[in-house]
Order: sequence, then C-alpha cells, then structure tokens
Amino acid sequence: MADRRDAKPPLLGDIAREGPEGAVQILVGPNLTRFHVPKALLCYYSSYFRGALTGNWKEGDDGIIKLDDVDIPVFQVFVHWLFTQQLPGPHVSDWLQYTVHDPNNISMLKMKIYVFADRFLVDGLRLAIKRVIVGNSKRPYHPRLPTIVHAFNNLRSDDPMLDYLVEYHCLFYTGNKFPFGKLDDLPYSFLLRCFEMHGELNKEAKGKDNSMDKRFDPCDHHEHANLYERGHCEST
Repeated sequence: MADRRDAKPPLLGDIAREGPEGAVQILVGPNLTRFHVPKALLCYYSSYFRGALTGNWKEGDDGIIKLDDVDIPVFQVFVHWLFTQQLPGPHVSDWLQYTVHDPNNISMLKMKIYVFADRFLVDGLRLAIKRVIVGNSKRPYHPRLPTIVHAFNNLRSDDPMLDYLVEYHCLFYTGNKFPFGKLDDLPYSFLLRCFEMHGELNKEAKGKDNSMDKRFDPCDHHEHANLYERGHCEST
C-alpha cells in the first residue's frame, strides 16, 4: 500500500529517463556506502523521505541523506522492494545473498527490515515484511530471542509487532531454552506483557476445562485492510 492513495506509483520508464539527476545519494552504514536511489520512488513510498527531500530539510537542498546507523543488507532489501514491490522469495537461499551466507542471520535481518520500515514510514514494506515474519498456519515463524530483544528495543510500545511476539510466546513457549541468546537478555517490558497476557488467557480459559484453548491465527497480525482481504489471504 502506497503512502499516497491519490497518486499512482512513478513509472520506471520515466525514472530511467531522468537519469542521474533524478537520483538521491544515500550514504549507508558506518562506512557510508553510497547508494543512488530514484527520488520519485523514495518520495512516493516513504513519507519520511518525502519530507526530507521536498521540505525545508537540509537533505532536500543537497540531495544527500546519511543513514550511518542502518545495516547495508537492510537497505539493499529496501531498494530491491522499491523497484519490484517484492521481498526476496520464501526459501532460505533467497535471503542468503543478503546475510553473508549465514542462515542464522536471516531472522534478525527480517526484523531489522521491519524496524527500518517503521522508522522511515514505508508502510507498504512494513506490512509486507510483517506478513513474512508472522508466517502462516502451515509455516509459522518462531521468534528467536535476539529478534525479540531488537524489536522491543527499537519499536514504539504500541507497535503491533510487539503484540505478535508476546502472543506467540504465550501460546507456544514450552520452557525450552531460546536459541542464540540468554533468557536474562529479554526486556522487562516483554516479560511484563507476557505475564499480563497469560492472565488474560487464563480468564478466557476459565470454565473451559481450565485449558488455554486459544488458537493462533496469523491473520490477527497481518493487518488486513478489511474482511474481504482477510478472507482471501494467501497466507492461510
């Protein structure tokens, strides 16, 4: 979903005709790796970049934006999505080229993409990567401890991603050790919300053989625009 519903996305042919003059220089990561990204795409899909490049910000004058705290792989996926409106495919191999060929980094990369999209107001990317993270009833995503920590340390307290992480943990955690992390690393806010949700689930279960029979429905976290979209969700 684009940020501006009253306009159509820019045609790639028109962007190509603009040449270098239509590109914005974005310096990414601690080494300030230079990317040239079409201004039209940035402004259409991100209200943050639209404000930076068309308002009174310094970036709007010189056409250079510095993102020295953003990881290169995260920004590469963002640029790929800008041009194609698609994320890498569902297979591990589709993501390995962005993670220095380490499968253990894929879960964190996806969460960092979500945080990036939320921070820079790229709502279409945020929804797309969230649905990848949440997964579906046949291929659920199992949140790893480092991704939970990263989400709670970098998202607003009312972000819906946090609700998903808490609900999934309360419904499926069996007391086993988290992979790739220590329980002591979990944020206090995460533990508090889990405690509160367990209370709510126990209330719902009262009178039902005292069992928590709530079923996990991925669509509760896909943020569908309406019931029709939910009913036709390809992830179910």
